[in-house]
Amino acid sequence: MKEIWKDVVGFEGLYEVSSKGNVFSLGRVIKKRSGKGDDYDRFSYRCPSKMLKPWRMGSGGHFYVGLRQPLGKMQTLAVHRLMLEAFVGSCPEGMECCHNDGNPNNNILSNLRWDTYANNQRDRKRHGNDHYSVSAKGEKQWCAKMTEWKVRKLRWLYRTRNYSGKVLAAYFGLKESTTWDIIKRRTWKHVK
Repeated sequence: MKEIWKDVVGFEGLYEVSSKGNVFSLGRVIKKRSGKGDDYDRFSYRCPSKMLKPWRMGSGGHFYVGLRQPLGKMQTLAVHRLMLEAFVGSCPEGMECCHNDGNPNNNILSNLRWDTYANNQRDRKRHGNDHYSVSAKGEKQWCAKMTEWKVRKLRWLYRTRNYSGKVLAAYFGLKESTTWDIIKRRTWKHVK
């Protein structure tokens, strides 16, 4: 597949995005200010053309880049949104960017589409990526320290009356309050 480049919407002449998910900063002269109020000096420097290196932010695994308007602040934007806006058009109301294969690292244009939040959540479940979802339970949550097996073991050990909540918390590497939430079924309710 040939790599096609288009201007990033809102940053025309400054940045380009490709159909393969790359973001390129076009060379230009950047003017900056130093000082405050009326006592400021303008100076400029040459910003070379370069490929931007995206980074992951948060738990979703999506790639982001930092883009700057002349004399403006840096804006952190998702690469997949930049691509769809440049190649497909602006986001319709009530829609969001979806990855067809469920892989947030795969930012090839043929893998992206605008769709509803509900369809995106269905895709996540179908692809097994619902551990990033707010509605994910137990060990499917990205931040889970416990597994269902460990929860059963913790509750069984407590029922033997040989271990206190404090001892079990130390054993499983949890806070004592978290241990009590598991024992009293305030959390991990779905585990029998």
